[in-house]
Amino acid sequence: MNIMTEFTNILTGAILPAFYLLYQLPLLLASGLLARRFRPHNWFEFFAVAGFLYVLFMTAVPAILGSAGLLTAGSAFVAAWVAGAAVLAVERERPRLKLPPLRLSLPELALLALLCGFLGYQWRAYGYLSAIGTDAMIYHLYYPAVWIATGTVERLTQPGFVTSSYPCYGELIYAWQMVSAGTDFFAKNYQFFFLLLGVFAAISGALAVGFRRMSAIGAGLFVAFTGVVFRNATVANTDIVTGTFLLIGLVFLATGARRNRPGWFLLAGAGFGMAAGTKYLGLMLAPPALLAAGAAVWFLRPACRRNLLWCISAAAVTASPCFIANWIVAGNPFFPARIGIGEWVLFPNYLDLHAPAIGWSRRAWAFFVNADSNSLHLPNALLLLVFLAAALTGWIGTKRFGRRPFRVKAATVLGAIIVVLLAIQLRVYPSMTQPRQIIPLAMLAAVCGAVPLERLRRFRFFRSGRGMAAVIAALLYLASYRQLHYPTHGLAMLLHYAIGGAILFGFFRSRSRILRIGIAAGTAVFLLLDAGYRFGASQAIASSIRSQFVSPANEEVRQLLDQSATRLGLRIAYCGAYYYNFIGSEGGNTLLSIPVTASGKSDPWDYHSFEEMRIPGSYETWLERLRTAGADFLLVDLRTFPAPEPRIELDWANAHPEEFIRRFDADGLTLFELRRRP
Repeated sequence: MNIMTEFTNILTGAILPAFYLLYQLPLLLASGLLARRFRPHNWFEFFAVAGFLYVLFMTAVPAILGSAGLLTAGSAFVAAWVAGAAVLAVERERPRLKLPPLRLSLPELALLALLCGFLGYQWRAYGYLSAIGTDAMIYHLYYPAVWIATGTVERLTQPGFVTSSYPCYGELIYAWQMVSAGTDFFAKNYQFFFLLLGVFAAISGALAVGFRRMSAIGAGLFVAFTGVVFRNATVANTDIVTGTFLLIGLVFLATGARRNRPGWFLLAGAGFGMAAGTKYLGLMLAPPALLAAGAAVWFLRPACRRNLLWCISAAAVTASPCFIANWIVAGNPFFPARIGIGEWVLFPNYLDLHAPAIGWSRRAWAFFVNADSNSLHLPNALLLLVFLAAALTGWIGTKRFGRRPFRVKAATVLGAIIVVLLAIQLRVYPSMTQPRQIIPLAMLAAVCGAVPLERLRRFRFFRSGRGMAAVIAALLYLASYRQLHYPTHGLAMLLHYAIGGAILFGFFRSRSRILRIGIAAGTAVFLLLDAGYRFGASQAIASSIRSQFVSPANEEVRQLLDQSATRLGLRIAYCGAYYYNFIGSEGGNTLLSIPVTASGKSDPWDYHSFEEMRIPGSYETWLERLRTAGADFLLVDLRTFPAPEPRIELDWANAHPEEFIRRFDADGLTLFELRRRP
């Protein structure tokens, strides 16, 4: 490929991010204008608040449009600009926000450049990959794709799963990213945005309660460099999203308590509510975190007691839509969970998942801390425990610890909350989940790293910025080396580090406003063109990447279906987990969930166990449902189908060749075409 062809591809690909930015700019403008209302004290606070408000817009716009059946690219574009114009009309008379200039020392710039290189390299590298991750295939990306295709936010039943009753704010965020880009290019790695937002929240929170800036920056970087956390940013899950919302709730509540400002309490409540509305793990963690933090504010900051009501109300209002909807359709706002004590049950309709909690035992350590790349590794776990212990014991020797006891109280309260939440998670959350469910608590524990960093300043060597930066860099390596092989990626990461450092140095050290604007504009243009190039390159290698990360059989079936697709797409009765992989290259296929039971009920709340959804089955009734639904194909994936008796559909189809034509059979994946009836 010659240079001109390469340049043409970059310019052509840049059209995508250019159009994408047209959707984002009005919401970013609105978020920045509204952030001024909260009177942030520094730029870290400003970006944390503005970033969270931007997330609220990203959630609300597709939710409102989807509820009205208008979730289309055109409607989303109009809605974004209407929202931006409305905020501009209200806020344009507000005085300009005057924040003190951010005068960063060279060691602080070096640490932030390290963050740029670390996250920037990974975000760019994983941009070449197709969407991966089982949960992303099941619902995180599949639901938004279907919602955009139909224009409606709706429940989608899937055999063997209860995802139709899960909180959906994460999927709404992904829906916004997909409808504004027309592709999953930005959505598939969007957890990197939330990881960066978590860094800003951690730094702003540490500064707000009284930690020095170097300690605060270190705490923020510990969030980003924790192995199990950044590893999860490469897939379209919601673990980091939930952790960031929980962190925002606690950080903004501490900030509000320090300043006694109602607006911060409202933001904190919205953070807790978003955590509960994104993932059931968030629902389990957010209420006790809010109650514990609220109790601390009640006793330690009596002047703020009235504002706690605003916080609790905001949390309830923000989270409630997901659970009110469940209550209406399932009779249990927290379906499929069983809520009760002993034999007494509050909501009679629940699903018996046969998945006891891990419990308070040594088995929990082995479950969460092991050599798997998606788990905490031993050095990282020990480091977080040291941070947690430092936070819990921060009150010891308070007179020697500094002149600002509020930071000591805040750190101790945070440490106690983490211990309580961990105990609840081990005792309550089902063991069927994966070790990555520790991510929200790992992010909170990482913030506690500000405490030992602050204590180190008592020693002369660490009072200099260079000494402290060296310690932080060493700890960052310890936290991340098992999930990122530095001998392989180190050189490329150093290049990104150098570029990020040059940009930050030029921007923050220049006294020329024109030069700073030029650096910012040049960086934005580069990122635009780079994203376009990576989008084009990722499209070219998508098939081979899917073959490598999913399976060659899946990719072969995908291509067979694409070849058979009509203008209106195909209707596929699917039994498996990789839903998103089979919606078609244009997203036009419809994946059907056809019940096999004689009752014909497909929703999980119509049953009390997964077994009832499958047994007893009726072939004749099932076949008639296939015909009525207009199914063109039956696709059975025995490797991923989680339902009991997963061979029912496969055995029926094999036993009736007069109705089903086998088109593909390999590696546990079987594709049948339904014969046309005269």
